[in-house]
Amino acid sequence: MSEPTDRTQPDEGLRRAQTEPDTTTRTLLLRIATRLSTERPSLAMREVTRLALALRFATEQHGFDTPETNAAEQELLRHMPQVDDRDISRGEYALLLRGRAGRRATPTERVAELHRQARADYACRSKSGARTALANARIHGNEAGGTR
Repeated sequence: MSEPTDRTQPDEGLRRAQTEPDTTTRTLLLRIATRLSTERPSLAMREVTRLALALRFATEQHGFDTPETNAAEQELLRHMPQVDDRDISRGEYALLLRGRAGRRATPTERVAELHRQARADYACRSKSGARTALANARIHGNEAGGTR
């Protein structure tokens, strides 16, 4: 006899369906990520920016102040991680959104992320961590360029 807390296959499918964004939400998340990574990606991401982008892109998709707009905005906000007091750039936040949308980062984005990590490690005086991140960036960069 199974425990009442064991997940059955249908339960697991329902849980995933509730946590994964639908096609429209994925599309909007990717559009927001593109916007953040192309317009001032080095600026700090703020919570008010997250809220404004969700409203703007939901409105562009479904029109002004419709029930569909409100539902899309809430769905976007559910899948967009809260910024709160994080020290994160708009470009880094775009990577998070792409991950939430189910799209893997491109090799170029991965290299950029590793360089940011190395810069942060170096600023914290963690030289070995910075060296490791730079080595990984070189490896990923070589794979992206087709050389190894």
